[in-house]
Amino acid sequence: MIEPEDYDETSRQYVLGVFGGEDTFTLIDENSGEYMTTNDVLFYDNSYLLEDPDGNELTIIINYFQGNNRTYIMLTMAMADFYKMGEPVYQGILNSFGFIEL
Repeated sequence: MIEPEDYDETSRQYVLGVFGGEDTFTLIDENSGEYMTTNDVLFYDNSYLLEDPDGNELTIIINYFQGNNRTYIMLTMAMADFYKMGEPVYQGILNSFGFIEL
């Protein structure tokens, strides 16, 4: 299980490992925080704004949820110009999470 203190570094390594590098994307901005869904499920959010050599921006969001002694990871990616259109879908997915006792 990935522990909360490792979420930031795990996310950053993934994003830079997959999207970073010469002639690919450049990291423009990153944010992280701890939030609660409308179903009272705690989650951790790591978001990254990347830019390709042509100036196109990509948003990557990695969310971590813990439940039933497991870490669940949700990965969301969207070109920045579609982010506003996809945000309600993203929020709907987040707020549908819930855990049952196993």
